[in-house]
This record gives sequence, C-alpha cells and structure tokens, in this order.
Amino acid sequence: MPCNAGAYQTSFEAIYQPEEGEPRKLLFALWRNGSWTGTEWLFDPEFDLDTGVLTDRYKDRGAGGCGGERTWQWEQGDFRLSEYRAQETCGDEAGEFPVVFETE
Repeated sequence: MPCNAGAYQTSFEAIYQPEEGEPRKLLFALWRNGSWTGTEWLFDPEFDLDTGVLTDRYKDRGAGGCGGERTWQWEQGDFRLSEYRAQETCGDEAGEFPVVFETE
C-alpha cells in the first residue's frame, strides 16, 4: 500500500508477514554519503512472483539525474541484495547509474 505519493515517485513501507509468528519489518540496503544504512522504504517497487525478483528505483529529484536502483532476490525467506546502482551527485541528465554493489 502506498505511503507517500509525490510528483515523480511513490514510496511504500515494506512489511513481511511470515507464515507463523508476529509480522516483522524488513530493512533494505540504502547507499547514502558513501556508506551503507538500512531503510524500510521502497520506491515504485515491482515484484516478479515467478522469479522472486524485487526491484525499485528512487529519485533524489524529479529530473532523475541522481538516486538509485536496487534489485533483490527472494531466497530462503529473505530478500538478498543482488545489485545496487546509485548516483549521489545530481547531473543534468538521467542515465544509467554506476554499480556500487553486485553479487558475483
């Protein structure tokens, strides 16, 4: 369910409901200021039930010249980060972000 909708993206707060027990909030990797942290937010997420791949893309401004793209694989009850692309410095044009993390 969307939590916030802006002019160029919609954010969602992610909660995972296990088959048994209390719901737990998942944290997703976030690259900011040259280091890693966690966030409970996903931006315009897409999930493929057939492959178990979750993706999202966040923009730090409407033109899209900075932000990030993240990809996770559902494995053994958790989402595992498989690729992270980010551009922290805003440029004039939107394009492909550089890879900051990729599984081998």
